[in-house]
Amino acid sequence: MNNFFKIIFGVGIFIIVLMLVGLLMEETSPKNEVKKEKVEKPNNKSISRFEKPSKNQLNIIKFGLSTKLNIKRSVCTKSNSFENVYFVGVEFDNDLVGVWMISGQKTDPGMTFSVNSISQEYSNYPIRDKYDKYEDGYLELVRHFD
Repeated sequence: MNNFFKIIFGVGIFIIVLMLVGLLMEETSPKNEVKKEKVEKPNNKSISRFEKPSKNQLNIIKFGLSTKLNIKRSVCTKSNSFENVYFVGVEFDNDLVGVWMISGQKTDPGMTFSVNSISQEYSNYPIRDKYDKYEDGYLELVRHFD
């Protein structure tokens, strides 16, 4: 009977030690938190896909507008899927955001297509819906205005 109590006592001590070790590890282990980190360039500026659209790109958009709207702000991003293609987002004074796909160089734009419903509704450019919204930065561009 004496051995039985020794075994129970030993198991009890073992369980208590395991619980203490578990508590200590929980306090010292890093939490499973999502941390937002910025990727830094060597000059310590954040990397961004967004660029300022050229005056020529904005003039092409203005030229194709079917309604008189004022541009409040604008931004563009180069496509990853197409060579020499930019997505240009424009927020109008009515807070609507239109997105166009413009081929060519920024300073020498070429073909222009309406990409979202706002650009389709307010401009005369043909619809272009064959693109990858995630890879090309379309969604990032639209969210930039939120």
